[in-house]
Amino acid sequence: MIDRNFVLNLAHEDSDTNEYIMSLYNVPKQIGAKTIVEIGAGRSTFALVAAANETGGYVTSIDIGGRDTLNRVNNGARLMESEKRFTMITGSSLDQPENSFPDNIDFFFWDSEHTLDLSRNEIARWFPIVRKGGVIMVHDVCHESPDKQGARTALDEFLSSDSGKDYRAIFLLDTKIIGMAIIIKL
Repeated sequence: MIDRNFVLNLAHEDSDTNEYIMSLYNVPKQIGAKTIVEIGAGRSTFALVAAANETGGYVTSIDIGGRDTLNRVNNGARLMESEKRFTMITGSSLDQPENSFPDNIDFFFWDSEHTLDLSRNEIARWFPIVRKGGVIMVHDVCHESPDKQGARTALDEFLSSDSGKDYRAIFLLDTKIIGMAIIIKL
C-alpha cells in the first residue's frame, strides 16, 4: 500500500514536483478528502493515493498518457495495480461526461498541459464541481517558460472574474521557479 513513507522518499528525488509532494499528501489528508481528482498523473498520483489511504477516500486520475505516466516512479504502474482507492482514466479531461463527478470533489489537483485555451476550458469544466470548502492545487503557476504560462494566465483571468469571487488563492514559489497555487472554494 502506498503510504506517507513512500511519499517522503519521492520528495528526495529530483523532479518538478518534489518540493510540493508532501503538500500533495498533507492537504487532502488534513481536510479529510474523500473525493480526490487530478488532471495530469505522475508522482503526484502517489501522494494523493497515500492521502486517500489515510482518509478512506478515492483518487481518480485523468491523463492522456494513461498508466504509462505512473512509470515516472520506478515500476509505478505495477505498484498502483494493487491500490484499491485509485482509478486511472486515459483521455482528455474535457471528454469526461458532465455527470462523472457530482458537485462534491473535495480535493482537485490540476497539472495538465498549460496552453491558454485548454486551461480556460479545464477551469470552466472542473472548478465549479469542487465542493464549497474544497481545495484546488495548481502546478506550474509561476513558470517562466512562455509555453507554460497559459495555466497562470487563465487562472488570473478566472480569479478576477465574477465566477472567481468565490475562490481564494495563495501562490507559492519554489527553487525551480515553477510554482504552486492553493485555492480554497468559499
